[in-house]
Amino acid sequence: MIKVKRTYNVRLFPTAQEKEQFQQLSLVRNMLWNELVDIEQCAFDNHSFISEFDLNNRLPELKQRFPHFKTLNSKACQRIAKEVYSSYRSFFALVKKDKTAKPPKKVEDVNEYHTVVFNQSGWKFVNEDTLRLNGINVKYKGRPDINFMSLTAKEVKLKQRKGKWLLDICVETELPEPEKITCENKVLAIDLGLKNLVHGVDNLGNVVVLKNKARRINRYFCKNISSIKTKMSTKVKHSHRWEYLNSVRKRLCSRRNAQIKDTLHIQSKTLADMNYKTIVVGDLSVKQLMSTTGTNKRKKGIRKSFHESAIERFVKMLTYKCLARHNEVITLSERWTTQTNSLTGKLFKKNVELNDRVVWLNEAICIDRDLNAAMNIMRRYEQYHIALVTTPLDVFSVATKYNVANLQTKNGNPSL
Repeated sequence: MIKVKRTYNVRLFPTAQEKEQFQQLSLVRNMLWNELVDIEQCAFDNHSFISEFDLNNRLPELKQRFPHFKTLNSKACQRIAKEVYSSYRSFFALVKKDKTAKPPKKVEDVNEYHTVVFNQSGWKFVNEDTLRLNGINVKYKGRPDINFMSLTAKEVKLKQRKGKWLLDICVETELPEPEKITCENKVLAIDLGLKNLVHGVDNLGNVVVLKNKARRINRYFCKNISSIKTKMSTKVKHSHRWEYLNSVRKRLCSRRNAQIKDTLHIQSKTLADMNYKTIVVGDLSVKQLMSTTGTNKRKKGIRKSFHESAIERFVKMLTYKCLARHNEVITLSERWTTQTNSLTGKLFKKNVELNDRVVWLNEAICIDRDLNAAMNIMRRYEQYHIALVTTPLDVFSVATKYNVANLQTKNGNPSL
């Protein structure tokens, strides 16, 4: 049995009084977050550290000082303490590499709504159209094919999106093993990039290419959003015209995010439906590529392009879709895969720059640089998994099949 985490979304229909109670829960959440951040920050300033266990032990004391904190479920309070602890753990790891790193921020406007998470307790489905959340009975409407009363939910998240109240229900389900495993010897190695989101080759020599549509969508909307921001800068803040332009900006951002999400879902599903038993992904460190220090310090365009491509989000979608199909996604280091000749296994004499879209493997064969990297990833996978009964990739036949030497001008074979 394979355990898979799934999230179901239901729509809530609270009354005016229930909406005020939800806003009060968010207010308590934000105030508690600020108090816990103060505790962690004070400890950090004194060169000490407070663990998650110690933060949880501080909660009764805070509830005595601030009685309105008692209105929030105890498990929800512990979840907030865990989020603060995790944020500072991430900050501690970051500050070792970058001394200019800033600690987690406090919530400036505590009245602004923030998602409230209830872990393990604090909710109950009373019947098919009513649930009790933090002692508040509220009407809901979900999918008719799912019996929410029988679900064993791990946690729920109370959200507000565009004036609508939503509840995310996180469930851990078990998938039965299939009676017959298909495509057990098919392996696909993919290289993630900017021009093509996916450029892959399988062990039978077939090439898979997916265009980077998310980047194109992002650029189209960012151009319009930038124009709106320019107009907003000339208006008085919170004036009627400024508020109108701000609503247009929010609407464009919402449409951009929705289209990017849909596109990534479609492309990841397309790749998962090819039914490869194993998909090998080059371990692309997006954080390092978007860093403003080191080799990327002056490469603002590269950092922006990786931000627009949403590569890490695509890999996460692909991973859980393959897991639901009883397939697996493996990440391998792609260090030097672009700079290595897939035919000889040796580094090119000259570095392959970003503007070099093709590489010369020998005097007669020239292929796409991403295809060369994908074949190197496949070869690396085969070296690490020698015991697997898979048909090895014939690199020479693939390079010959996708040779573009006749369409290129050699110019001294810069990559040889």
